[in-house]
Parts: sequence; structure tokens; C-alpha cells
Amino acid sequence: MHVLAIESGAIDTGDEAIDLGQSPGDIVVLSAANTELNLLASAVARWPHRDALSVRLANLTALRHNYSVDLYAETTLQSAKLIVVRLLGGESYWPYGLQRLREVARESGAHLAVLPGD
Repeated sequence: MHVLAIESGAIDTGDEAIDLGQSPGDIVVLSAANTELNLLASAVARWPHRDALSVRLANLTALRHNYSVDLYAETTLQSAKLIVVRLLGGESYWPYGLQRLREVARESGAHLAVLPGD
């Protein structure tokens, strides 16, 4: 499992694109809340079937730049079976990211769950 802890903040266009360096995963969970990601990482570490499915966790604030989103979609999301996004602030908070996730899900057949933050 790969967990990325990134400082919290608003998702915007970002000044610089970054590569999160995560390999593809069967289940990918994106959230802006490190507490959620840490809790999920702890739960997955205790899950007896963790070898059956690979799980990737990442903080949305690391995907501020559109190229970062594109790169993450191509490298990590390419073979995902399930993509879960917990998005505070709704679609207007991360419009390009949601657009790309929809495209990835449509092209790959992955299930996409977008959850409100409240």
C-alpha cells in the first residue's frame, strides 16, 4: 500500500506539476483529509485480504496542477477497479480532476464514487 501525506489546503491550479510516484492500484482513495487517509491506511494494514487487492491512498491537495492530475490518471488510475473521492466543497473545488476521473472510469470500466465532504 502507498500512502501519501501532503499538507492540507485548497485545490487550485497549482504552480508546479508533481508526480506522486504511486504504482497502479485496484482501489484508489483520494481525500483532502490526512486523518481519513491515515485511518484507511491503518484499516488496510489490518485487513486479512490485503494481498488480494492493492490499495492506493493520496491527498487531493497534491493534485492541484492539471498535469499532476493527468500523470496520476495515466500511472496510478490506469488499472483501478474502484476510485473513491471524498470531495469537500463539491465539484467546483476540483473540476478538472473530476472530469479526468470520469474519463478514466468511462474508458477503463472502473467504478467511480464521489462522496461529499459533509
